[in-house]
Amino acid sequence: MPSIPIYLRTNTNKGYSYNFTVQAKKDNFYGFSAFLAYTYGRTMSMNDGVSSQNSSQWRVPNVRGKNDIDLAISDFDLGSRVVMFLSYKVEYAKFLATTIGIYYNGQSGPRYAYGYADGSTKFLGEDNQSLELMYVPVDENDIYLIDKTVNDEVLTAEQQWIDLMNSLKMMNT
Repeated sequence: MPSIPIYLRTNTNKGYSYNFTVQAKKDNFYGFSAFLAYTYGRTMSMNDGVSSQNSSQWRVPNVRGKNDIDLAISDFDLGSRVVMFLSYKVEYAKFLATTIGIYYNGQSGPRYAYGYADGSTKFLGEDNQSLELMYVPVDENDIYLIDKTVNDEVLTAEQQWIDLMNSLKMMNT
């Protein structure tokens, strides 16, 4: 008889969100109009809950497995955003005018993480339909590597570090 998973979900008060906006606006100053705004937002959550099925909600990228998730930056985190608009209006007849304008929108890019998934094995003892996060060391002192023999070839700790940095460079291009 196949096993049927049972899910227990509860709410938490650990997540939060806030937004802050400052703006300046000036209309029709000798034909010029201008608008400038800066917004900063921060959203932290345990699980963004973006699926319609409870089993899919469990697929949260994390380090210690699905049942021990951390408060983390939400997928919906705004970061910084600047919006600017400048226009100039020329009236050349009683009912005719031309307006020329320029608009700019600049905002923080999305965050990213390195992860791994392999459907043939069970990382962290789970069904692995989710992404398991990888820890990327800051420098050689942040990881303990040892010489290892693979297929009768010795991979030194130094060579493993070089290979790791090269693979990260390839992922970022």
